[in-house]
Amino acid sequence: MKNTILDKTVAKYRFSRVGEYNEVTHGLGGFFRRLVLPFIRTHGTRMRANAFKTGIEVADDVFKGRSLKESAKKRVLEGLKRTVLDLSRQSGSGIRNKRRRRSSDIFA
Repeated sequence: MKNTILDKTVAKYRFSRVGEYNEVTHGLGGFFRRLVLPFIRTHGTRMRANAFKTGIEVADDVFKGRSLKESAKKRVLEGLKRTVLDLSRQSGSGIRNKRRRRSSDIFA
C-alpha cells in the first residue's frame, strides 16, 4: 500500500547532487494555475458581460459620430470601474452555516 501523502510531499522536492532535497517551484505557470484561473472561473461571466456592454457602448458612440479613440478612452475606463465595483461586492450572505451532526442515538 502506497503512502500518498509522503509521495506528494516528496514530489514537491528534487534530489540534488549533494544529497539534499531542493524544493521545486511551479514558476509563472503555477501562479496562473493556482491563483488567476480560479479567479477567472469564479468571476469570468460578470467580467465578460461588462466587457460586452463596454464594447456595445463604444460601438454606439462611433455610430453617433464620435471618434473611436475618444470613445474607447472614455468607455473603457467606465467599464473597468464598473467591473471592479461589480467584483468587489460580496456574492454570498457572509454568514457561515454550521453543519449539524447527526445524532447517533439508537433509540431516536
